[in-house]
Amino acid sequence: MAADSFGFCGHVIDGQFHAIEVAGEGGFSTVYRGQHLALREPVAIKCLKIQTKHKNPAVIQQFTQRFFDESRIMYRLSQGDLNIVRAITTGVTVAPVGGETVPYMVLEWLDGVPLSKDMKARRSQKLGGMPLSEVRTMFESAARAIAYAHSQGVVHRDIKPGNLFVTKMGMKVLDFGMAKVLTPEAMGGLESAQTMGGVMVLSPQYVTPEQLDKKVGAIGPWTDVYAFALILVEALTNRRARDAETFTDLMTQMSRDDDAPTPKRRGAPVSDAVERVFMRALSRDPTARQADLGAFWRDLEDAIAKGESEEFDLKTNVDQQMDLRGTLAMSRPPPAFSQTMPLAAPTSRAFAGTLPLQTQTSPPTPTHSPSLTPTHTRTPTPTPTRTREPAPAPRKGKRKPRPPPPRTSRAFLFFVLLFVLASLGASGFLVHRIIPIPIHLPL
Repeated sequence: MAADSFGFCGHVIDGQFHAIEVAGEGGFSTVYRGQHLALREPVAIKCLKIQTKHKNPAVIQQFTQRFFDESRIMYRLSQGDLNIVRAITTGVTVAPVGGETVPYMVLEWLDGVPLSKDMKARRSQKLGGMPLSEVRTMFESAARAIAYAHSQGVVHRDIKPGNLFVTKMGMKVLDFGMAKVLTPEAMGGLESAQTMGGVMVLSPQYVTPEQLDKKVGAIGPWTDVYAFALILVEALTNRRARDAETFTDLMTQMSRDDDAPTPKRRGAPVSDAVERVFMRALSRDPTARQADLGAFWRDLEDAIAKGESEEFDLKTNVDQQMDLRGTLAMSRPPPAFSQTMPLAAPTSRAFAGTLPLQTQTSPPTPTHSPSLTPTHTRTPTPTPTRTREPAPAPRKGKRKPRPPPPRTSRAFLFFVLLFVLASLGASGFLVHRIIPIPIHLPL
């Protein structure tokens, strides 16, 4: 946690805002996590600390006015796009430590992390770059918020991961302290200074050629396009878009268009259409870039859709070629039956590992592999099975054959024979014919 240089923790500012703890600290401000006592809602209290850096009253006055203008810009822009952090109010208070006058700004409290912290965590875990589809979803809200600011004539001029905040509801744009107002009437007559007290605040990793050298061109919405494209390249590769170690190396890299840090040059797998969008956005010449972030985002979405369409067409063409081959094959006359499958397998073919159905009574002759040692084992003789041949199907136009008479068993014939013999014996015919009986007649 950063040090509480003003001593606001535990104090109530202007009777409305309770400062609880230091949430973060930048070069020119300290941010406290606080609570709006009347609304009972969490808020962020941003306090300007220019007094510790400059003693010139004119410079302090210019910084203070610019600080209040930032609050007005964010309040107006947040009315049209909720992905721009909302300013609630501004004021001036006295610090408990030192008794100095401190300008402050109250902003909505955001639950999440700065994009710079999220990227640092991904690099420490040595994760790979994010897919283009995921990058598109993650940065869409911020891109549309900056595009809306451009449509209102406001250029951020300090687009960097530290000024993009990742929340569950999307990415929000912070810190319009360096914003340039191109159309003052749209912002209620706000004017923008080229520098604040002769000091130009820049982030070296995301600075544009025209910010370093006025001869390159004027600063405008295309300036934000350049910086935003650099951040997308970092998200696609999980590495810094520029490898410059010194300011001289940075100037050398920015002086050549053939060394622009586009996604493919940094190792990201993107389509040629997407690569062309980034080559244009990262051009050294400001007039060669997209006019504003809205145009850049539309070009990027069209390039992504074109890449997906080309991939779909490629798969479709392959499927059509396969279907065409199948159609041509079916349109040809079928080959002769003898060319497709033999009527019977060769008798000399060796055993292939499966046994055919046995319809013969004799056992099959076993085959021996020459690589195995023969063993003398007795093979049991299989019991022959009687197979009944199916009756022939009746022919059309002929009388159906009569089934054969059923066979009479021997026991039945034997009983029939006994019955006949018993009948004959009872009549006496058999006794009279076989055994003659003598008859004695009296004389």
